[in-house]
Amino acid sequence: MERERYQPATLMMAFAALFSAGIPAHLLGADLEFDAATLKVVPKRPVVVSPGRPFATPFQGWTYTPGRVTCVLSLRDLIREAFEVRSWQISGPDTLDGDYYALEAVMPAATTRSEAHLMLRSLLQARFQLRFHMEQKVLQAYALTVDKGGLKVKLLEGEPQRTQFGNEHGRFFGRSVSASDVAAILTGRSDRPVLDETGIQGRFDFDCTWTPDPDVHAGGARMLDPGLVAALRTQVGLRLEPKRLPQDIIIVDHVEKTPTAN
Repeated sequence: MERERYQPATLMMAFAALFSAGIPAHLLGADLEFDAATLKVVPKRPVVVSPGRPFATPFQGWTYTPGRVTCVLSLRDLIREAFEVRSWQISGPDTLDGDYYALEAVMPAATTRSEAHLMLRSLLQARFQLRFHMEQKVLQAYALTVDKGGLKVKLLEGEPQRTQFGNEHGRFFGRSVSASDVAAILTGRSDRPVLDETGIQGRFDFDCTWTPDPDVHAGGARMLDPGLVAALRTQVGLRLEPKRLPQDIIIVDHVEKTPTAN
């Protein structure tokens, strides 16, 4: 039987059926909309990565202030932000990881963060013609845990500073990061999600180096270099353990690459 395709006109009518089918209520759409929203395509240009040169993208995270939100994100990350899920919980066409989109939107000053996410869902459905369904899959994943020898870096004291990550040839480092931040960055480098199961409360700095394996990323493969995995364990005290994870996944059935005009 063909699956239900969720579109703006039918989302709320389908609420009861979705809830009984186990679709989390926070994944459903709403009628809330931004007062005004401007989208600008920011092409993702090829970046040549050479030894000693970090990778750079036009990324700018979701920034919420009363009455306004801004960001520069890929379609995948816009969907992730709108539905408050992780990137690996979204499956769809290559378009999701293509261009970036600069969003500037205004809304009533009393709008909450959660309501702003609902407004973003409406925007994705109206401007990108987003349609999706839900499936549960068992995924291969990594659990990020503290190694038996303990964490080898000290937790920072005082107010948290700006979080920073660096990714160079054979070097991976972070400043004022949480364990969940590290898991999220590692997920982006891997072919499978990385889940924070460290239990670490607080932030820390780390810096690890290794000799890269030239065969790991041959043909554009996305996987964690064994040298990096070993460096995280021996130099930082963080261990990656394979695990299987049942998880609800958003399957994108249709999304336009170019949004409708502002």
